[in-house]
Amino acid sequence: MTRNGVHLLLALAAIFLTAGVTARSVEETASDVIDTLAHTPYVDWSAAFISTNSPLRGEVLSSTLFIPRSATRPTTVHDRREAALHVVPEKLDFDALLSKVDGSCLPTLFAGHSIRVLNSSIGFFLDGVKIVEHDLYVDSKMAIHVVESPFIFTPHCGDHGGSLDWKGWAITITALAIMCSALVVWLNRKFISC
Repeated sequence: MTRNGVHLLLALAAIFLTAGVTARSVEETASDVIDTLAHTPYVDWSAAFISTNSPLRGEVLSSTLFIPRSATRPTTVHDRREAALHVVPEKLDFDALLSKVDGSCLPTLFAGHSIRVLNSSIGFFLDGVKIVEHDLYVDSKMAIHVVESPFIFTPHCGDHGGSLDWKGWAITITALAIMCSALVVWLNRKFISC
């Protein structure tokens, strides 16, 4: 085979492989992302998310990943629901998150479950969980943030038009209680040290 023949063969192979790889739909990408995260420890979620949601593997899911900073999770729990609850199918860097109205809901890949935004003068929380590291990774399609702990399975945004139901209020009250406790601790330290 001539040198040009080899180049033509390699070019055809590259086209064939690219066509096969990029044939993955956004829905398949979302499913692959959930499967990968479900079988990966939190500490490795960032790399797993970026490599699974790559244009080299198919269509990229415009999305935001919230990685829990928690040592309480076993190496893996193989729970697709937990993984899906931490992915929002919209790229939201920290500025975009801050622009969200207090009480608004961010839909997740876990059908029927959203993340409630608490954005007020007392701070910014998602389902009562604080973002501890924002914009860990941001590109044109993805954003990754680190949150204090995992989100809980509460369908509090559901079909209620964004208004708080009793579960949403419970999460909001829990977040306020946590912040009040932190304020009391801070005040005690401030005035006891004087």
